[in-house]
Amino acid sequence: MLSEIEDNLISYAYDMKSPATDREGTAWRKVAFSGPLKILAKLVKHPVAQKLETLTVVDIDEKADKAIRVLAEGPPLAALRELRLGFLPEGQDELVGFEERNCGDLTALSRACPQLEILRLLCPGFVIGHHPTLRVLDARTGARPSSVASLAKASLPSLQELHLGFGVEDDEAMYASLVWPAKTLQPLLDGEALPTLRRLCLWPMPEDDGLFKLAKASPLGKRVKIELRSVDDDLEADTDAYTL
Repeated sequence: MLSEIEDNLISYAYDMKSPATDREGTAWRKVAFSGPLKILAKLVKHPVAQKLETLTVVDIDEKADKAIRVLAEGPPLAALRELRLGFLPEGQDELVGFEERNCGDLTALSRACPQLEILRLLCPGFVIGHHPTLRVLDARTGARPSSVASLAKASLPSLQELHLGFGVEDDEAMYASLVWPAKTLQPLLDGEALPTLRRLCLWPMPEDDGLFKLAKASPLGKRVKIELRSVDDDLEADTDAYTL
């Protein structure tokens, strides 16, 4: 049972006879988790995890790669379709350290979540790897140049939508490590990588349309809808989830 197992978690009891319902009998499919990784390990091994369709792991900070390891070491989450790693920080204090977040190699998620369709990353450092079922990759809050480079080498045969956030070099860049050199998108712009991609959304911080214009004029731009988005748009996660 996952009730009252840690003081810093909102306690929630599950009916073991009907693990797809809450204690009031209402069907649920979403969980937002915030707490120690040892409790996340218990969650993914619990029978209710086999019914989850959406999972948000909120407090990752410097533990992003460890959270992925916990997911990979548990039983496959057979029903999971959407995974969100991280949460949009509120206020400058919480923003400190964001650009250092590193998820590492995400290939293990293809085994941990064999039906995963949507992956939302609030973690700019990642190597995407192999994900046969992934349709949407959302890194709108930031992706390092090395993370973008990994996309050109990845095996993503079902990917249709890609969101990429990045820094623009000016007098005071918001995130120095997320500023992209001009060549960052080039491995994608020739149109050979990500053959099933249909939509690319660019999220510069601060707003700048230089890379957008370059992308629109590229071979990729001839087959993919490319959009320039504002970081002022709503980035909050879906809060319609049970919180642990």
